[in-house]
Amino acid sequence: MKIYVDAETYKNGQEGQDTFIVVLKGNKIYKEHLGDKTCNEGELMAIYIALDFAKDSDVIYSDSQLAVNLVNGIWKAHKKHLIPYVRQVRRKLMEKIVGVKWIPREENKAGIYIEDLQYGTKRITRQKTI
Repeated sequence: MKIYVDAETYKNGQEGQDTFIVVLKGNKIYKEHLGDKTCNEGELMAIYIALDFAKDSDVIYSDSQLAVNLVNGIWKAHKKHLIPYVRQVRRKLMEKIVGVKWIPREENKAGIYIEDLQYGTKRITRQKTI
């Protein structure tokens, strides 16, 4: 099954920043405010949380090339604050047979959901809370 994840950070890198994540699996949705996290931390946490809902053969889709390439071991984390997040996700990935793949923003249903919340559009049908 496809699982879509995304993070949105307000005031990224500034005082008062606030990060919000969304995980969509089928007709279910998980939302959480993470508080004072960067957007990249939020993207990695969204993948981490999605792994709680993933079953073997599921695929997690993210529009963050950085997060996807870090957790798949293609890129190395150079920002020290991201290293613990990458390690946590990789550890959890070893417990399941789950893929993590990049998709463009316009195909990311979790990103579209966040935009719907922000701008009041109706591109996503009603979801059940996970």
